[in-house]
Amino acid sequence: MNYEKKLKSRIMLYAVLAVVAIIALISGIVAESSQDIESFAAGYLTGSGGGLFGASVVLIIKNLMALRNKDKQKSMMIEETDERNLLLGYKAGYYSMLTTTLILYIASIYYVFNDSTMIMRLASIIGLMMVVYVALYYSFKRFK
Repeated sequence: MNYEKKLKSRIMLYAVLAVVAIIALISGIVAESSQDIESFAAGYLTGSGGGLFGASVVLIIKNLMALRNKDKQKSMMIEETDERNLLLGYKAGYYSMLTTTLILYIASIYYVFNDSTMIMRLASIIGLMMVVYVALYYSFKRFK
């Protein structure tokens, strides 16, 4: 896949994320005004929707600028394919996954004694994370 196609597909992905963010933002505003849900949940929807929308717009602009400027496109491609940056990204992803799993596991130990419904939720999240990790590991291993 050439780099221009990659940039165009990223722009489409960020556009979809922007639409999802707008839906979350509007849902939060509507929920806040109708008082159907707690203000924390409405604030979460509004804040996360606004943040995701802002990040999506910035990334769309960044990729559009690279699409129109060959020098910027070349520097982005070099930065993305640099082995040092790739290795740092892989290591950061691995250790953040490990840390997140550990935090969820510690929380699940706490909830074993305090809230039996929460333990099932946390166990489901941990199980889903492990399934996604194994599936991605073997799918990437297959392509190498």
